[in-house]
Amino acid sequence: MECKNVQKLLIAYLDGELDDKEANECSGHLENCAFCRKEKEALEKSWSLVGLFPSIEPSAGFRAEFWEKVRKTRVEPQEGFFGLSWAPALAGFLGIWLFGVGLGVLIFVQRGTSPLREGGDIKVMELSRLFEPPSLDKVYLRRQLREDL
Repeated sequence: MECKNVQKLLIAYLDGELDDKEANECSGHLENCAFCRKEKEALEKSWSLVGLFPSIEPSAGFRAEFWEKVRKTRVEPQEGFFGLSWAPALAGFLGIWLFGVGLGVLIFVQRGTSPLREGGDIKVMELSRLFEPPSLDKVYLRRQLREDL
């Protein structure tokens, strides 16, 4: 058995909770491994020191008082959307909305199309031309057209 396995089982070994096979494997490992043996001795010493403290018994009405305080401090959830509080309902709505937006983007990206491309009224190149600053030639032509009218 490896050290990490023995250290996980060490408390159960000391309490006698292991079956015979695991207990024998731990005993064999502890005989051969100084580090795990020191860990076992440190745990035994700690448990013996804890045993020196007197045990404290709660008062007779402790449990009843404790549960009464819990009942008094319990806050009832506020009713909101379809009997749910507002925070989970809002979180659910936003989650569904984000999922829909993400799905829509994914569909458009995989198709390689959008309403502005192929089949739409405005192509991407035409759309980019709408936002170009006018050249001086276009401004001159517009002035001439106005004057002619």
